[in-house]
Amino acid sequence: LASCLATMAPGLQIAARGPATPVELMGLCESHDWVVMQGEQASVPPALADRIITWPRLIFAAFHPDAVYVHREGRVFGSVLGQYHSALALLGWMAGRSVAETRRLFHSGVYERVGYFSVWESSRRALLAEGEASGLSLEAALDEWASGGCFMHSPNHPDLPAIADLA
Repeated sequence: LASCLATMAPGLQIAARGPATPVELMGLCESHDWVVMQGEQASVPPALADRIITWPRLIFAAFHPDAVYVHREGRVFGSVLGQYHSALALLGWMAGRSVAETRRLFHSGVYERVGYFSVWESSRRALLAEGEASGLSLEAALDEWASGGCFMHSPNHPDLPAIADLA
């Protein structure tokens, strides 16, 4: 988002940073004209509300319903897919199935049974609610993004046009 904003508004000084504590957020608001943060309006202290612009998390699992995180001892356990794992492969491993038996889980009958084909509507509702919580209606944008095909690289990593639209 910071890169998109900097490209779209080259006269502004844009700095990207990670999450801020409430004390750090106060400092950022004192030293900057605006702070753009990801999250809900409800999490913004009322005294800072006029200095903070919130933007929604773009999470949409419908294109990747099998992608899950595996937590182990309080940490995300990595895989060849980075932090993501296949829920069906994990199920096969946890059930003690062989590779061949686990491979047989990957077909439309199983996908239907576990609900992968019905994730679109719940993903849509969740994304629209996320937008509303940030004060944005994403319905028209979501329809536009979806008209072009897959607009998510993973459940929580949108492609550039979606981020540019938010910017």
